[in-house]
Amino acid sequence: MECRNEEIDCKQSKNIYSMEDYSYIIDEACTGEKTPKLVRQIIPILVGWAKRKETNHTYGDLSRLLGYQDGRCIGHQLGSINLVFQRLQEEAGLEKIPTLNALVSNARTGIPSEGFSYVHPKYDEMDFTEKQIIVENANNEAFNYEKWDYVLALLGLKPYLSQADEDFIRTANQVKEMEKTLLETHDQLSFFELLTLIALLYFKEQDVDLVLLEVGIGGLLDTTNVVTGEIAVITSIGLDHQETLGDSLEEIAEQKAGIFKAGKKAVIAKLAPEAGLVCQNTARELGVDFYQAGQDFTLKAGDFSSSLASFSKLEISLEGAYQQENASLALQSFLLFMASREEKIEEELVRQALQETHWAGRLERIRPQIYLDGAHNLPALTRLVEFIQGKIQQGYQVRILFGALKRKDYQGMLGYLSKQLPQVELKVTGFDYQGSLEESDVSGYKLVDSYRDFISKFEENANDQDLLFVTGSLYFISEVRAGLVGDHEIS
Repeated sequence: MECRNEEIDCKQSKNIYSMEDYSYIIDEACTGEKTPKLVRQIIPILVGWAKRKETNHTYGDLSRLLGYQDGRCIGHQLGSINLVFQRLQEEAGLEKIPTLNALVSNARTGIPSEGFSYVHPKYDEMDFTEKQIIVENANNEAFNYEKWDYVLALLGLKPYLSQADEDFIRTANQVKEMEKTLLETHDQLSFFELLTLIALLYFKEQDVDLVLLEVGIGGLLDTTNVVTGEIAVITSIGLDHQETLGDSLEEIAEQKAGIFKAGKKAVIAKLAPEAGLVCQNTARELGVDFYQAGQDFTLKAGDFSSSLASFSKLEISLEGAYQQENASLALQSFLLFMASREEKIEEELVRQALQETHWAGRLERIRPQIYLDGAHNLPALTRLVEFIQGKIQQGYQVRILFGALKRKDYQGMLGYLSKQLPQVELKVTGFDYQGSLEESDVSGYKLVDSYRDFISKFEENANDQDLLFVTGSLYFISEVRAGLVGDHEIS
């Protein structure tokens, strides 16, 4: 158990408290197919609210954190939490664990709804003032309870909020106050504008030395383009977000090259000729110090060559030929940055970084025979297909499990996979995210009702020459990854 100063003392937790695993209680105390999963999500959220003494959250707030739009869908799960705590008290020999249900309130009344009678049997019979007193007392007990982290550990749960999460909330509240003044003279900020402002404020607060800032969509009109960066990097240009960026590679390239700044530097990948020409012309017009992969720097078979430095026999931990290309862009950009600061390059550290770089959900070999790749558009899918074809030539038997959002060109992606990999077994599935594919959306493809059962069965029966590629939406990949290794963080 990880302990911080303000939480349970580590020695105390080891010497006094039993650290047996009581995670099974959640499965035994909860009924319904999805209830145990949701309870495991809800308890850390409520514990975080209790530790920070937050009472301004509604059923709708909690539901949205869980990916639901309707606050009515969590009443059963909230009731189940009390059963879990009662069982934990009995089996672990704990004193009374306070209820957390009073932390969630009805948006209209500001107090819990009638379902709170499950915790306090006479709640429904009370007048409004009496209910307020009951709720306040219950919340104070939760606020003052000192063993929440211990309870989470016994149930096999991790705290919901990291320090980064807390920093985000704090900075977001600052932006919220700033927006009140802004609204007097300006329109409401967009979602991406809010996120960008939060990020920039946080960078300023932390006094960071270096910011690697990724654009949201395009570049020229992207919110992040208010920043004048020292080095602009373009990793690829393909047909994506056409509704915003344009219908041709030239139009999209104009948007991408919009991040070039006069007198600064730019590094671009080996692009389609028409896209590369747009970037070259933009760089020339702005007086940009311009570097293009394949011309000004190269990385082939582990050997990197540039006017700035050369390295031989580099080992890239990431699989796929395109990752070699990405590595060359990163290395060239790094060399330019270090040169601008007149800092020495430690070759051994460069080698170590390339060897140890890990990218969750991007051609990630999560299990010996399972790859996860968030190829959510056709350009990305072409590189995945390129890799799969190489594996087939090596004698591997490949299967593909595809899950995507309805708003993406999933028909085009499925068509491309079928055409390029006719010998590969292709299955389509939905997942637990609003807007994911359903049976009515797809025809002519083999459907999988439960991707979890499909993956489990594949692992049971797979031999050394079997490979499963799970691809499509990054949301899908994140969900699958969480089920396999318990990590949701994919970007």
